[in-house]
Amino acid sequence: MIFTSFGVYSSPSSVSSFQYLVRKSSANSLINVLKKVWRNSLKAQIISAFVLLVLVACAHPLFAQEQQNNSITFQIDMRTVIRDTITPFLPRSHKIGVRGNMSPLRWDSTLVATDPDGDGVYTLTVKMNLPKSAFYEDTRIAYKFKVEGENLPSRGWEMTDNSNFNLTGSPQTIRRAFGELRKTPAFSTMSPRVKRHLDVPSKILRNRSLFVLLPKDYETSTKRYPVVYMHDGQNMFDDSTSANGEWHFDEVLEGLVDSNRIPQVIVVGVTVEGGYRIEEYTPTAITRQNLQGAPISLGGKAATHAQMLVEEIKPFIDKTYRTLQDRDNTALGGSSLGGLVTMFTGAKYPQIFGKLFVISPSVWWDNQSVLKTVKDAVPTMLKSASERQRIWLDVGDQEGKEALEGARALNKLLQAQGWKQGKTMQYMEAKNASHSESAWAARLEPMLRFMFAPKK
Repeated sequence: MIFTSFGVYSSPSSVSSFQYLVRKSSANSLINVLKKVWRNSLKAQIISAFVLLVLVACAHPLFAQEQQNNSITFQIDMRTVIRDTITPFLPRSHKIGVRGNMSPLRWDSTLVATDPDGDGVYTLTVKMNLPKSAFYEDTRIAYKFKVEGENLPSRGWEMTDNSNFNLTGSPQTIRRAFGELRKTPAFSTMSPRVKRHLDVPSKILRNRSLFVLLPKDYETSTKRYPVVYMHDGQNMFDDSTSANGEWHFDEVLEGLVDSNRIPQVIVVGVTVEGGYRIEEYTPTAITRQNLQGAPISLGGKAATHAQMLVEEIKPFIDKTYRTLQDRDNTALGGSSLGGLVTMFTGAKYPQIFGKLFVISPSVWWDNQSVLKTVKDAVPTMLKSASERQRIWLDVGDQEGKEALEGARALNKLLQAQGWKQGKTMQYMEAKNASHSESAWAARLEPMLRFMFAPKK
């Protein structure tokens, strides 16, 4: 069940596939039993009706959340780090803890673990807080371990992708070594209308996969459609392909189209491998230290990535599918670093992308250098077409000071350059929203309506 300010949209994929099947099979078994006693007496009929009401209530996702105990105990094994690294973890001067994408975990602050018996394994127990007004039942949690202290390599972060786990409704213990990547398989809920193009060749950057969601009537019509290109495409349609959870783009879009709130569009999820994400999604390079204390260069290839989108990905999609190819029917979007590269690409290619979804953008990167890029590009952005690009810009109020300051600075810059709130742009600070796929999914419906709803 999806709850939004615009109404209610229900889909089995709004709960995890496993939980949905369990509830469905349990309900079917009980209903079969009740059918057998239904004809015996009025008393049996009354009891059956009461049990069915209880069953329906218990099957509801929000009721089910109340019955769960999602208590998680993290056990962080620091013994290898203490013993073997050149720049070791120092128990007397450093702290170790967990950051993540669902309350009480946050990406901007660390919940500290303790080691009372001094064996080098640090323990922290938290109870995950599923929001009672959840957009969908988010059961996949992304997290990282982080060391807190002065002058730490990689600022104390693990030099891996995010690890993740699924909430089960029962207490769990997660034990792993610092720096060890741990991924949990997820169930697939991808729409059958999503077409996969694996290993699409690129001479400009590197090959990648594309996930293309087609409209319902694509196979039975000759129409052409607007296109939305989304960064981190592996997270758009399916939990099983995502790193930190999915956006449920296919379900949300279907609900909007079926209710005639927006026209049908093609959505292209442009994937990126985790090891190349920072490199491709950042406009400038910065210097950091690795775990051994050696300097390394991070990022700086956003311009090459943007060129690949314009010269290779878009032409491939336009050739393969019936698209509307003009800028007013071509949108680009992304979140976090994906939001950063979206704003950067939109500034560099305003004649290509007429709509931008700039979601929780990492404006903080390299001391907010993207602000100068955008400001310098404004004259070109305005000359490229008769109308300004339409921009959705947002941030969650629980994403931390750095994220809020960056989004506000970008909003201030755009409005100073003539973008009008509620007309050519929409700026939003989402209440009680974290830096997570579930928070971005919750804002997907108003984003799409702002961009594509018919003008009154």
